[in-house]
Amino acid sequence: MLMVLSIFLYYMFPHINSGCLYVTDKVQKIQKIKSIVAKDKSYYDLFIMGFSTVLSAFYMIFVSRIQTFINSFCMKEVSKNVFEIQLFVRNRLIKFRVKIKRGPSDILQVLDKENKDITKDVEPYVSFIIKDVSVKDLGYNEFDIYTSDGDVKSLTEDNKIII
Repeated sequence: MLMVLSIFLYYMFPHINSGCLYVTDKVQKIQKIKSIVAKDKSYYDLFIMGFSTVLSAFYMIFVSRIQTFINSFCMKEVSKNVFEIQLFVRNRLIKFRVKIKRGPSDILQVLDKENKDITKDVEPYVSFIIKDVSVKDLGYNEFDIYTSDGDVKSLTEDNKIII
């Protein structure tokens, strides 16, 4: 379970990181523009700064479109705030459903031993719930599961799939 969770977070980290880098890049560019205007630089420098800002905005739009396209292959919304995530790990297909918690976080702040704020590192691990899947969720009325130890489990509509 932790492996699946870590794989999910591994795939989500670049998006979170790119968002943080985008914001810091914009703050640095605004500070550069302020310094250029304060020093009374030429209009050419202002044009270059404006052009690079517009170019980076188009780049972010392009990256977000590609990410949406890629997510359509591995994530599917099943119901409100419930997503089915599909991954391949060591040549095995893994599917699980997560429910995203809405509203404010249950965690106010997380501090380590040196009183350093590590809330952003811990919060992604608790911002969702892994949901159990029932027979009805898969679109069947009932089925039998034959296990490797010779056991047979008959499941009906409301049974959760647990081996």
